[in-house]
Amino acid sequence: MVPVESAEVEGRKVRVRFAPSRGDHVYRAGQDIRRGELLLQEGRMIRAQDVGILVSLGFRKVRVRRRVTVAVLATGNELTPASRPRRGKKVESHSPIFLRLAEALGCTALDMGIARDDPKALRTALQNALSMSDFVVTLGGTSAGKRDLVAGAVSGLHPDALVHGLRLDRGRVTGIASVRGRPILMLPGPIQAAANAFLVVGVPIINQLNGSSEAGFSVPCVLGAPWEARRRFSDFQKVVYAKLKAGPPAIAEPITGETESMKLLTDADGYFIVPENVKRLETGDWVNVRLVPGFSFA
Repeated sequence: MVPVESAEVEGRKVRVRFAPSRGDHVYRAGQDIRRGELLLQEGRMIRAQDVGILVSLGFRKVRVRRRVTVAVLATGNELTPASRPRRGKKVESHSPIFLRLAEALGCTALDMGIARDDPKALRTALQNALSMSDFVVTLGGTSAGKRDLVAGAVSGLHPDALVHGLRLDRGRVTGIASVRGRPILMLPGPIQAAANAFLVVGVPIINQLNGSSEAGFSVPCVLGAPWEARRRFSDFQKVVYAKLKAGPPAIAEPITGETESMKLLTDADGYFIVPENVKRLETGDWVNVRLVPGFSFA
C-alpha cells in the first residue's frame, strides 16, 4: 500500500515517489487484537475508548452490573437543609460531600435528608434507606458514649453483624453493620473523621458491591515536611491528608488541622495511611499518596 500523498497520477499511470517495501501501510488481521485475547476485565468501568473497541468488534450490547445505589442519611436535631436555612440551626453541609463521592465512584446517590435524634425516627429513616439502596451511609449520631443513637437504632433492626469502633485516627467511633445483607456505614459527625472512615471503609465496600478493582491509584512521594501523630491515639492507624507538588520525585506536604476543618479537605489532593504504632515521619520519607475519584480529581 502506498499513501495517496506519496503518489502522482499521470493519465492511466501512477508514479510513486519512493520504492515501497512489502507490507508497508498494511494493518494485518490480529495485529491489534489477537484471537482469544481478554479485552475488558470483569468489574471494569467502561470508558469512552472501551465503547469504541466494543463497537468496532461488532458488540452492540454488553452485560453490565446495575449501578450500586448509595443512600446518605444525615442525623441531628441541630441541622437544617441548605435549601431551607433556619435561624439557630446548622446548615447540613456534609452529606453533599459523600453523595458526590458516591457518584464519582460510579454509584447512584440518594439524599435521604435529615433524621431527628429520636430512636423511632432514626429506625424508620434507616428502614426507608435500606429499602431504596444497596448501601446506607449515616452521618453523625455515633459516639463512644450513651448518645450513640444511630448504633442503637441499627441494633433495633436486628443486624446480621454490628461492629462499633475502629483503631483509626480520626474516625475511631465509626460503626459498621449489615442488615439483611445490606451494609450500613455509621460515620462520625466531625467532617475529617467522617471522610477518613469513608475513604478507608466506605470506598472498599463500594468496590466490593460494584465487583470492581480498587478505585483510584497511589503515587509514590517523598514527604516535604515532618509529620507527627497525635499523642492520644498514636498507636492507631492514621489518615494523613497531603498537598502534592510536582517532582521528580513528587512531594507530599502533610496537612493537619482540627477535625471540623472543611478547608483541610479542600486543600488536599489525596491522603496516605500511617500504620499503627508509627508515631513520626521525617522529611524525605517515602509515602504512597492515594488518589480517589471525586476526592482527588473530578
